[in-house]
Amino acid sequence: MKTAIQKTIALALIVVGKLNPRKDFDEESIKELHESIKENGILQPLLVRPIEGGKYELVCGERRLRASKLAELKEVPVMIKELTDDEAIEAMIIENLQRKGVSDMEEAEAFGRLVKYKGKTIQDIALTVGKPLKFVATRIKLNELIPEFKKALLEKKMDVELGLRLCVLTTATQKLIWKEEDCEGDDEININSYRLNQYTSNLESATFDLEDKTLSKVNGSCLGCIHNTASNTLLFPDEKGVGMCQLAKCFVEKSKKHYENELKKAIEDPEVILVAAEHEESNETKALKKTGAEVLVKGYEGSKKTFDVVEVPVAMTREDWDDENEHENEDLSPKEIDKAWETYLKEIDKEKNEHEENIKNLVYKKAFIATGNGQGKYVLIKLLKGEKNAKEAVQGNMAVNLKAEIARIEGNEKRKKELDNEKVQIEYHVALQKNKGYISDKALTKTELIGQVMFLYSMLGYLEQKEFDKVTKYKHDKNCFYVELSKESPSVLAKNINRLTRMLIVDKCSPFKGQRSDNSHFGMLLQEVAKESLPIQFKKINEEQKAICEQREIRVKERIDKLKKQK
Repeated sequence: MKTAIQKTIALALIVVGKLNPRKDFDEESIKELHESIKENGILQPLLVRPIEGGKYELVCGERRLRASKLAELKEVPVMIKELTDDEAIEAMIIENLQRKGVSDMEEAEAFGRLVKYKGKTIQDIALTVGKPLKFVATRIKLNELIPEFKKALLEKKMDVELGLRLCVLTTATQKLIWKEEDCEGDDEININSYRLNQYTSNLESATFDLEDKTLSKVNGSCLGCIHNTASNTLLFPDEKGVGMCQLAKCFVEKSKKHYENELKKAIEDPEVILVAAEHEESNETKALKKTGAEVLVKGYEGSKKTFDVVEVPVAMTREDWDDENEHENEDLSPKEIDKAWETYLKEIDKEKNEHEENIKNLVYKKAFIATGNGQGKYVLIKLLKGEKNAKEAVQGNMAVNLKAEIARIEGNEKRKKELDNEKVQIEYHVALQKNKGYISDKALTKTELIGQVMFLYSMLGYLEQKEFDKVTKYKHDKNCFYVELSKESPSVLAKNINRLTRMLIVDKCSPFKGQRSDNSHFGMLLQEVAKESLPIQFKKINEEQKAICEQREIRVKERIDKLKKQK
């Protein structure tokens, strides 16, 4: 064990080192110490270590050294000890912790250097400095503040509590907060909890499964994630529940991915109703409806309201029940309170049974919140379709509910079959748009020449179209025009109109403009062009949509058969 030698040395031989974590010194307190030294001398020797040139590097006692210089002392008492850098840092930390005035950030930097240079653990440091594990862990975490917040903490422009709330956030989030909260130039930085919560996410509100590892390849499951406050009991010992996500970007990405996955399933599931948890139809709901999806908007209270979200009855714990009924129970005996508790449990059981019956009798239906508050969640809803139906639902009229459910499923399936063709048309169009090699100046095919005639015809005015009909004797019933054009021989067209024609085919045949193969000549044209130009994709698109349709028909038949058996 290294021993220390006490002696008196010249003040000029002492050099202030760069290892001391303390950077801020109160000049007034140094003046006070200077007066004490002048009167009583230095009561505690300075700790130094020998360095080259016969000099000594100060380890502990910089305030005493400064006060001694102010008192113009020539010599000072010291304890000379051979110390490595790591040992010197450790001694400085212990020394500084015994002094007043060391800032939180200086303390944090000191602990951080101890971890960095000596590889000490939180437990090692806590034992060395005699502080709780939480204290050491939080101080070390402060080193993850961005430079701007570190400086603010050093200059005491913000308190350590705010620093601890900020240091758990990512660098990008801290920079965003610094900018959006206008911290630059502030003499005092105060950001309340409400504002800070805008940059984090409560995991209790998550629509996705917190245990799902597939939603983020980088961070995996939320349970146990380093960005989850519930995973760090040292920094957040009082955290209850599943915790707060400190990485808002990941939370948003997980929510979006979950929503996209579940929306596809919900649309194809005949048992699920898509709902918008909003009073009026939002732009997001309108966009979803344009894709052909049926979405039920909640609406306002009263006659305009279309559904209510049903809450699953759940019993409180005895502790929570006692807290909630503390005032009502204060005049009751223990036996009477126990009886009241038992009555409460019986009421909950009754509600649970009624809830199960309403699910069985189809009074409550499964729904997916496609837009609005709670987007991405599956819930149970009760449809509100007038007083008569409401009474029947309450009475549990099974036959009426079964009939209505079958009608709803059959109606949805009819509409979905209509949409199948639209989906295929969209795929044709998108495939042609993405095929950069399609629009070119090579000779037009016969099908494309037919398209040229049709486009030119559509650009004619009413009278000109009639004159064209009279000369050509073409009929314009649903498919005749296209069929008759198909019988014609192709003409030779100049190359400079070939590219224009193909551009017109891709543009004018868009299903987004209402051109479908079941009611549009241009829709049929798009189908033929896609078949001719993209045979592999054409086959794949049709096969994939056919498979989806067949699987859905199976599910619909199974659901209807199941409902019919319940009659």
